Amino acid sequence: PILHPNDILYRKIEKKQSYRSRAVVFALMDVSGSMNEDKKYYAKSLLWWLVGFLNKLYDNNVETRFIVHDTVARLVPEEDFFKITAGGGTFCYRAFELARSIIESDYPISEYNCFIWHFSDGDDFDPSKTVDEVKKLIDMKVNMISYGEIRPGGAKSSFSALFKMFIETFNLPARKEDGFMVWTNERENVPFLGVILEKKEHIWQALKAFLRKDR
Repeated sequence: PILHPNDILYRKIEKKQSYRSRAVVFALMDVSGSMNEDKKYYAKSLLWWLVGFLNKLYDNNVETRFIVHDTVARLVPEEDFFKITAGGGTFCYRAFELARSIIESDYPISEYNCFIWHFSDGDDFDPSKTVDEVKKLIDMKVNMISYGEIRPGGAKSSFSALFKMFIETFNLPARKEDGFMVWTNERENVPFLGVILEKKEHIWQALKAFLRKDR
């Protein structure tokens, strides 16, 4: 018989595996009595842009869970999140607690990149509990927890008691990024970023800080 080179080649089918990153974003917003419509505008604007940018980054492979809180936390649909009004006092830890329970049940860290963004004016009836809940999320190895404290027009005090506890607990030095102050501890690789929003121009600056490429 006449053999050609192709006749003696051994062929087999190989499966090619492609990997796609999946992300889940937890959008947490304080809707207590002290959060007026002006403050909510900051939170809603930032969250809308953040979710949009991440959808682009992850090729629309992002799930977003919306949580509002006053003294209790509730998981709500997106359309309700941007329209909801509430009142009363504030327990911020309730929102982080609910986010953690959803991650544990629905979004294993081994399969999802988890981002948590919380926006509040800093009023909190029990800031130590909030810090404890954030510690638990960091121990779970979430990718990033970002905290935006909304203080339109400035405030009498530079920080709320809650923000002070975040800074002290996670050893967050202040630094300027494009003229905007952020509090983050990249030296010790702590996945926490804090900002203060005092005017509408800060919305865009905070957005750039949250989405900086090396984060």
